[in-house]
Amino acid sequence: MKLLQESRAVPEDPPRLASHLTPFAGSLLITGLAAFFCCDPPTHHTLTWTSLAALATLYILATAILHTASIWTICRIFREQLETTPVPLILTFWLAIAWLPLFTLLAKEDSIYAAALPPIITACALLALRPKPSGYLIHDAAPSRHEWDADAHITTHDLFRTQPPPFWSKLWPAFATSLILQAGIATLLTGHTIYAGLLLAAALAYPLWNLPQRLYPRSSRLKQEHTRAIQTFIVLILTAVPLLPFLRYKPIAKAFGSLLHLPFANVMPPIPAIAERHYGHGKGYSGFILFLPLKPHQRTIPRTPTDAPQPSTHRAQPQVIPFDGVYWYYKHPDTRPGRDARHVHGDATKVDIHSTDYLPLSMEAHQFLGAPLNTATLRAIRVSLRNADDRPGLISIQLNLTNSATGATQSLGRIVLPSSTPRNIPLNRPAIDETLTFNIPRSHRDFTFDQLIVQIIPARERSLAGSHVAIQSFELLP
Repeated sequence: MKLLQESRAVPEDPPRLASHLTPFAGSLLITGLAAFFCCDPPTHHTLTWTSLAALATLYILATAILHTASIWTICRIFREQLETTPVPLILTFWLAIAWLPLFTLLAKEDSIYAAALPPIITACALLALRPKPSGYLIHDAAPSRHEWDADAHITTHDLFRTQPPPFWSKLWPAFATSLILQAGIATLLTGHTIYAGLLLAAALAYPLWNLPQRLYPRSSRLKQEHTRAIQTFIVLILTAVPLLPFLRYKPIAKAFGSLLHLPFANVMPPIPAIAERHYGHGKGYSGFILFLPLKPHQRTIPRTPTDAPQPSTHRAQPQVIPFDGVYWYYKHPDTRPGRDARHVHGDATKVDIHSTDYLPLSMEAHQFLGAPLNTATLRAIRVSLRNADDRPGLISIQLNLTNSATGATQSLGRIVLPSSTPRNIPLNRPAIDETLTFNIPRSHRDFTFDQLIVQIIPARERSLAGSHVAIQSFELLP
């Protein structure tokens, strides 16, 4: 009789896992997408201590508002299926959602520490979803001595069990967890931080879900609220850490950039004062025109078809034209810098010019020849350039031939810079001199041009900043 009386304390119909998993999954999806599109690190060193704290607070506050709205909306839509009110769900799942801005910032900055966030989010989510000692998925107070204890409860099934479960049923989860953990570590060593974090989170799921009930802390509701507030403050402080490499104070920014292993935040060369004043703080102009210092060289004018020499036994020598043109920086849908474009002087491998919004930045190098040239006299054009960019991402070079009088343009194709192909580029890598050869196809023969335009096209993920690539010279191969 005593056994029957104690068994009545067991909830006959505890809340189902799906009734709490649905609101959490919806909030994770909605808030995660919002964080991905809204939480962006700055593109250059513009933050002060005040703006850094305000930006981190804004990210956490927006996440809290969106999380609350998501849980409340889902509970309203599925109010007949869900067996709990929105408030306990919002508070319990908050710590799993609060890490999303930090994870997004570290992932977009390609920091190795981004791999640690998926396991943390998974741990917070599983501890919230797993049944508590009181028998409920969500609880706000310590269970009384009359409540059901999952470890001490004895059922009829336990009394009449004749044989233990098969050994393999306990062995294969541990074996699979070990394999996933090793795969996560190997993936992390190869530089794929996001995939490594997901694998490490998967390896953590099984042992955490099977954590013994007696290891759960039992505390009062007031103490739980205090703990949640302290943890939220810690998350806020950590969210500000990925923003530290973008402070105006360059020594501090560089130190934290190296600490977080950011491939680009700590190696940005100083932007010219005029560009930083008018372009880097949101007062954007239609573009930039970058002029180079005058180079002491004797200009070589290509020969036109009428100046072609008579046939001889000597093969024509290639002609080298040192680059002394200008660089254009502008954004779509413009096709060139506007009238209000800023004119600056500097080296394309050292200046740091960024887009003031989310539109990609276009970069072109323009070289005027001074006299028309016909492609009938050429078989190829070599472009010598210097790549001083050590940020990850492909850089493509496209060479266009343009007739200034008619506006006609012929493209000689696009070639990827070999020095931009490695995924992991060492920080402060020295500049690399490269030469690309653009052959002139037969379809482009008999085309007259007087201008060479080199388009420097970076990968999409790094298209908000101008590439640190400088054109050195052109070589016309007869």
